[in-house]
Amino acid sequence: VSICICAVFSIFEISARWFGFMSGVFDFLGSLVYAESAVLEWDMRLRSVAFEPPDFANTAGYLWPWLLGAILFARGAWRQLLLVVFIILNVMLVLSDSRTSMIVVAGLAGVFFLLRTIFLPPHRLGNPEKMVMPVTIVSMLVVPAVLILLVAYFNDIVFAVIEGDRVSNISRLASMTASFRMFEARPLFGFGFGQYAFHITDYMPYWGYYSWEIRAWLLESMDYWPAVYSIYGRFAADMGMLGPLMWASIWLWLSRTVLITTLTYRKITGELPFAAYPLIMSCFGILLAGVPNDSVRA
Repeated sequence: VSICICAVFSIFEISARWFGFMSGVFDFLGSLVYAESAVLEWDMRLRSVAFEPPDFANTAGYLWPWLLGAILFARGAWRQLLLVVFIILNVMLVLSDSRTSMIVVAGLAGVFFLLRTIFLPPHRLGNPEKMVMPVTIVSMLVVPAVLILLVAYFNDIVFAVIEGDRVSNISRLASMTASFRMFEARPLFGFGFGQYAFHITDYMPYWGYYSWEIRAWLLESMDYWPAVYSIYGRFAADMGMLGPLMWASIWLWLSRTVLITTLTYRKITGELPFAAYPLIMSCFGILLAGVPNDSVRA
């Protein structure tokens, strides 16, 4: 129902903003949906009923696993209907052109592949315990490799972001850079929970001020709390190594608990419960959503 509401509203949004049709209807609906928030004329990406495209992508990321699970367990015409809704959701995600949707959905697709083929295959019991160590070793190799590549090509990334056409990319990269500089200064316990904003000016890279958003937050009297744009950057700056480890451990422990409970249930009943895939994927969805978002509330 939520996806259908977003889709119907998006029809008027696309018609009015992209093609100039039904502008009056969209303005009326927009005044109800967005309240006092102005229509983002400068950002033509699809945002549907959300405040911004990343907000829509973030919410859609939480719906994605449950709709996929419903498709796997449904039958007949109901399954076909759910498949159509799933396709519509993914089309809207593409039109939102959001970094959040790319990270979250790509990661969820990878988690689903591992569940479907290794940990919880649909037609055999499997032995996921044997796969824990290989998957852990691969993960321990992949993550450092990605970090090494980011460090090696960091200057090239900064140049590309500065030369790009999205000021928000500069704001995001500069804010994350400041947070990890703070982590480097105090790696064990950080600067204290909620202290990032009070120290950001000491660790902001010079190229961060190329962004008018950064200048407005740090140099002007703008009533806006400086964002970090990544939950891992926020926790790393505020709590040091302890913060990201605690955050990741919570959701990894929950997903492992669901996996073990599901295996026990299936050994007793021979059935794979509907909620297993969506619950495990949702745990990883939260971890993935934290890469481009720093709001614990979200």
